Amino acid sequence: MAQLLRDGYAPLRVRKSVLADRVLAVSLDAIMTSPDGLAGFVAGLEAVPGCGGRQRDDIQAALVAEFRVQADIAEGVGDMALAARLANQIAGLPTPPPSMGDWGQVQFHPTATIDDLCARLWHDRQGKRFIYLLATLPVAAKTAAVMACEGLTDHASKAPEFWVADDDATPFQAQPDGLLLIDEQVLAAMHAGCGCYAALGPAAWHEQQHKLTAWQAGLPAGISVMVINFAKARLHPSAVIGSDLVLPMPGGCAVVPNPQWLPEIIARCDLAQAEACDLSAMLADWDRVKPAL
Repeated sequence: MAQLLRDGYAPLRVRKSVLADRVLAVSLDAIMTSPDGLAGFVAGLEAVPGCGGRQRDDIQAALVAEFRVQADIAEGVGDMALAARLANQIAGLPTPPPSMGDWGQVQFHPTATIDDLCARLWHDRQGKRFIYLLATLPVAAKTAAVMACEGLTDHASKAPEFWVADDDATPFQAQPDGLLLIDEQVLAAMHAGCGCYAALGPAAWHEQQHKLTAWQAGLPAGISVMVINFAKARLHPSAVIGSDLVLPMPGGCAVVPNPQWLPEIIARCDLAQAEACDLSAMLADWDRVKPAL
């Protein structure tokens, strides 16, 4: 568990002394198969020095996230008994008291876009890992025809993406670590020329396809671009920058600093990444079945 928390849930900032305790030397599989189960492990955290209050609740939230991921995987392969057992273990946990840190410090930014806030947080956090679930394609990767379909001006494509280093950027900022998730349904609508993209003919789609391919080829090595059906994966446009969650809201966007349920969101996105298709591979598949021009 110590390794999982250190590598997969770094934003939680679990104390080093807690990670070094023998209670956290057990593996996730061992917790899943133990007679005491998840509740027994969480109860054992009480004996770990420095693991009270929010620290314990954060570790519990991370474990719940991992158990839900494992339950989804079990259900996906037809192991309904394991999925039910894991769900029952989650249900048997005591519910942590609500944390005002989740919503008490929410910052609402009227008229701001997700890109605006991501750029600000990215530079404030010295380039921490980000996960960005896009509502459509990245602006810099859109053709003029696609932007016209979306009611945008070509000027919008001139704005740099938030992970692009400034002239005075530190070397750490120049090596971003991030995941971009694109909704498969958006690409499918462009490919088929339906919805708001009804005016996008085959030639315009292929222009967009080539621009996307060139855009992805120019990304830093640390950024992955994956495509998945948001509706099926229960994903929504949003972003995680370090330990901050950015959410679109009516009239602007909100930033939720270090929410207690962040581990569940990160785990859900990591699971989506494992099930998603790389953008370049999907575009190549579509390229092999070009519609007649």
